[in-house]
Amino acid sequence: MDATAFWNWVRANRKRFTSDAAIRSAGEPAGVLDELSDKLQEVDDALTLQFTSGPGTEPVLAIGCDGDEELIENVQRLVAAAGEIDGLRVVAFAQRISPKELELELGDGFVLKASEMWFRLSPDESHFDRLALKLFVKAPRVTEELAEASVLMVEAVLGEFALMTGIGDIDVEVAPAKRADLMPLEKLVSTFDGWDR
Repeated sequence: MDATAFWNWVRANRKRFTSDAAIRSAGEPAGVLDELSDKLQEVDDALTLQFTSGPGTEPVLAIGCDGDEELIENVQRLVAAAGEIDGLRVVAFAQRISPKELELELGDGFVLKASEMWFRLSPDESHFDRLALKLFVKAPRVTEELAEASVLMVEAVLGEFALMTGIGDIDVEVAPAKRADLMPLEKLVSTFDGWDR
């Protein structure tokens, strides 16, 4: 399937995943999104999608590349080919979302909350044009699952493109009891955007 056929399929099926009834009844119309994902894989099996919607908001379809910088141009070309789609906003890469009430429940039942995460940014010595990010999480210990979830949280807050092109090394640690010298995660975007690189 080529890009034109993909976007024609999206136009023909848009109401199946963007209608108010679908959003209200299912929260996320999983069946058609699975179909949409399968169609995207036919165009480029390395690309990903994220669909967000809510009552009273325009649904957004984000095409991404799961952090693979070599695929940035593929994403941009595909999104450029979309043109206007009535009732759906198509964007390149997962967009920034507010960390206000952002939470992820892990397999062990631990709930990772953006409000219980802090950070420190510094120049990344191994990537001259990027920043190193040290995350501090209120948790009993850092597991592999917690570290991965923490990076997903940062991607949600910072946006896929900014994370992929502006952040180098990421370390995750248990938050110390005294955090006066750390910034809360809610300030990550303004700190990152204001950094002179």
